This record gives sequence, C-alpha cells and structure tokens, in this order.
Amino acid sequence: MSQLLSSLRRHMEALCQNDRAPHTSGYRTAQVYLRNEIERMGLKAQEHHFKVWGLGHCTNIFCETGPETGPETAPRVLLGAHYESRDVSGCGADDNASAVAVVLETLRALKDRSDVSVTAVLFDMEENWKWGSLRGSRSFARFYSKPLSRVIVFDLVGGSLTPELEPAYLQFGEALPALQHPELEFLHLPMPVLEPLGSMGARSDYDEFRKMKVPFTFFSSGTPWYYHTPFDNLDIIRWEKMKNFTEALIQQLSATSHQQRYEASWSTFKTFVRRVAENKNLATPLIKRLAEQERNPTRWEIIRLYMNILPVIRELGPNLWPQNQTEPRSANRPSR
Repeated sequence: MSQLLSSLRRHMEALCQNDRAPHTSGYRTAQVYLRNEIERMGLKAQEHHFKVWGLGHCTNIFCETGPETGPETAPRVLLGAHYESRDVSGCGADDNASAVAVVLETLRALKDRSDVSVTAVLFDMEENWKWGSLRGSRSFARFYSKPLSRVIVFDLVGGSLTPELEPAYLQFGEALPALQHPELEFLHLPMPVLEPLGSMGARSDYDEFRKMKVPFTFFSSGTPWYYHTPFDNLDIIRWEKMKNFTEALIQQLSATSHQQRYEASWSTFKTFVRRVAENKNLATPLIKRLAEQERNPTRWEIIRLYMNILPVIRELGPNLWPQNQTEPRSANRPSR
C-alpha cells in the first residue's frame, strides 16, 4: 500500500468512528483529530467561530502555508471541504470524510512549497440543519481578509455515481483545467449542469467565494445511491480512485498558471449523458435524446434528466452494478 493511500485511509477511519452531526461526540472528536493532524504537519491549526441561531457556536478549522500574500509572493489558493455530517448519513464516509482526507493530503504535499501559498479550510455547517446550508463557508468568506487567487472545493469524492462512471470525477468552475490521470476521467462540465436553477441552487461551499468574484473549481464523484443514508460508510469507498484523484490534484496545483481561467464545454455534457445512457436501467428516451441532440440542453431538460436518473439510482443502489463487477456494498444493504 502506498504512503498516500495509507494516509487517506487513516484519516477516514479516524473521522468515521461515529457520525459528525454538530455538537455530538463524533463531531468533537473530529475537531480534535483535524487540529492534531494540522499540528503534526508543523502548521498552526486555527479556528474561526461563528454562531448559528438555535444551535449555538460552530467552528471552521483552517491553516495557512507559504509566505504572506503580497506583491512579491505567490497568490493564495484556498482548499476547502466540510467536515460535519448529517445525523441520517451514518458515519458520513463519502459525505464528506473523503474530501477532508483529500484536503489534508494535498496540504501535506504543498505545505513546504515556496511558489504556492495555501489556505486549507475544513468547514462546519455545510449541510442543511433547518437553519440553512453553507453556513460555515459563508461565514468564513466574510471573515477571511487575505486575497485569494482561487478556491478549490470538494464534496463526495470517494464513490461512483454509476458503473459507467467508475473512473470519472465531475469538475465545475473556471479555476482549474480538467485534471489529468491515466486511471481517471475528469468531466469538466458547465455550471448549469450542477445548478439548473442558477446560483440559488448552489450545491456546496464554493458559493460565497463565487459571489466575491473569486475563481473557483468544485469536484465531486456525483450524488450516489447512499447519499444522506446510513449506508454512507467505509465499505463503499473507492480507495484507489481517491488516491489517484489526490495525485492528479497535487500535480495540477503545482503546475497551473494562477491567472488563466478555463471554460467547460457542452460537449463534455454529452459525454456524461452517454455514459449514463450505457446503463440499461437509466437509458430513458429523454436521456438518449440528450445524448444525441446537437443543441445545448435547456435548464428544464437538465432538471428532467435528474428526475429521470436519481430516483432509479437511489432505488437500485449497488444493484446498478452487474454481478460480475465488484461494487462495494454496505453490509446492511440488501440485494433486490
């Protein structure tokens, strides 16, 4: 086992001993672990506290590397992922311990670089707790005063949406080009695919930074069958895929120009839909038409796409995978 893979597993096993719903014992244990891991890297773990009405004080955990941003120094890059989980999500392995582990190992790889300054933030209160979602990142974006050249956010990066998308990551936003790795496929998709309702349907912690006009990129492997269920545990994690993703990310962050912006192509959307249509359980007439039509989809067509595929993915779960393929199964998930 490689050192990177071993470290990713260690982080997730530590974070997934219990659920991390706010103010539970698992949540507090995770905070201690994250602070200790940052300190073990030789960095200073800092806390940003904010208050949520009806819940009390919540905590973003962050650290900084590299020289202070200024005319003679490298621009500052923010890496972010939320660390808390919903109480219905079991131990929240993919949502979002997977992304936290990737942030920690990317931070470790870049912490001694003199040509890139990193601000790594582990956000609290991303999930909707009746008091509104994305609360931690919104509060942090308003609190943090140092200039940012770009923001990279991760959510659900340890799984796969369908068998046909096993090697794929979905990438959104203009701050990075599509990542490259011989074992992976990165589908750099236009933002309306993620947000068919526009920015009012923001999906993760990039939103407040976008409002501040900071270039951003968002990565996810998709919303899988176990999303926000007790089946989101370590059994379903694709460890090698996560390792490869972290390697690709580190390589790109080490090489990319800080000034250039990268536009997604609608042709990539057609690739995504064709992958989905390869699964006979998901190949509805709408999906087949979207895969072949020449014009770009409307927002309503994207909404209908999700209405076609997500209920089936949720219902069939691991049974989307043929029996001759090895889909990780949660121990408590029955076969149909």
